[in-house]
Parts: sequence; C-alpha cells; structure tokens
Amino acid sequence: MLCMLCMLCMLCMLCMLCMLCMLCMLCMLCMLCMLCMLCMLCMLCMLCMLCMLCMLWMLWMLCMLCMLWMLCMLCMLWMLCMLCMLWMLCMLCMLCMLCMLCMLCMLCMLCMLCMLCMLCMLCMLRSASSSTGYAPPAP
Repeated sequence: MLCMLCMLCMLCMLCMLCMLCMLCMLCMLCMLCMLCMLCMLCMLCMLCMLCMLCMLWMLWMLCMLCMLWMLCMLCMLWMLCMLCMLWMLCMLCMLCMLCMLCMLCMLCMLCMLCMLCMLCMLCMLRSASSSTGYAPPAP
C-alpha cells in the first residue's frame, strides 16, 4: 500500500512536472510569439518610416518642380513684359515719326499757302497798278 502510495505520489509529481514543463514551453512559445510580433511591429514601423521618408522625398521633389515651374512662368512673364514694353516703345517711335512727318507736311503746306498768298497779293497789286496807270519799275 505504501508502495502504491509512493508510486501514486511519483506519478502525481511526474504529472505536475509534465504540466510545469508544458507550462514552461507554453510560456516560451508565448514569449517567442510576442517577440515575433514585436519584430513584425518593428519591421512595420521601419516600413512606415521608409514610406513616410519616400513620400517626403516625393513631396520635396514636387515642391522643387513647382518652384521651377513658377520660376519658368515668371521668366516667361518677364519676357512678355519686356516684349510688350519694346512694342510700346516701337509704337511710340512710329507715332513720333508720324507726328513729325505730319508737322513737316503742315509746315510745307503752310509755306506753300504763304507763297500762294504772296503771289496772289502780287497779282492783285499788279492789277491795281494797271488800272490806275502806275506801273512798278521793271526789274
């Protein structure tokens, strides 16, 4: 009976040891699982950071491209403005030349009118002198 009790006790201890061993293995498995999850989380975090870095790089490149485009537009606007000013200057020059030509034409016409007026006055003077009998001395 004592032997049976001893065997039972040993069996119980063995069972407890087995359970403890299984618990230990379960605990180790759990720890391993947690470690694996932590590793995966770390990798995910690194991937996320890499993705964010990539997005930041793309954003920076886009910003640089945008700035380059704005600079190009500004350059084109500047060239357009310069072209417009040049065109206005050309138009002003042409207008000035036209004005000078017009003034010259008017001066010429005034000169011709003055000469015509003088000729007319000379004619009138001759006709007046011929009616009175007085003739101006011949040159």
